[in-house]
Amino acid sequence: MKFFPNLCLFVLALAAASCMKDDTDRTIFVSAADNSFMTAISYANHNEMETGKIALTNAGRDSVKIFGQTMIKEHSGAQSGVDSMAKQLKISIPQTADTTHLAIVKKLLSLSGHAFDSAYMRLQLDDHQNTIYLLEDELKNGSSQQVKDFAAALLPEVRTHYNMAVAIGQ
Repeated sequence: MKFFPNLCLFVLALAAASCMKDDTDRTIFVSAADNSFMTAISYANHNEMETGKIALTNAGRDSVKIFGQTMIKEHSGAQSGVDSMAKQLKISIPQTADTTHLAIVKKLLSLSGHAFDSAYMRLQLDDHQNTIYLLEDELKNGSSQQVKDFAAALLPEVRTHYNMAVAIGQ
């Protein structure tokens, strides 16, 4: 008869142990919306870095070259943050520009001077406006507070980039 109470204690001990958190083996849930945001923001950063490199050689105006250099520097920093968060969240994100922007890169490579400046700055206005919408959507609809905090931290910088593009004009 002592066997049954000991068995119950053993089962209870196993149940309690299985409920304990092991910080080294946490399962992290990332919603589809947050995962989609992380993919899109990674593409946006790579797009800006790729087109910024072209601006360094093909732009006609110094202000456009400086803008391109700023895009390389600041979006490289933002991408480091995205890469770090993706690693923490255990999700895979792209490490290149998206296919639409790869086609745009090809077109930008064929332009120089005023034609490049005009096309590049129009692209920057569109891309940064779209990224503002993307960040605002994450803030409204995201599930992960960590991802939402990241979006909130990026939003002022992207708005600054947009305003810089407006000031440079086409």
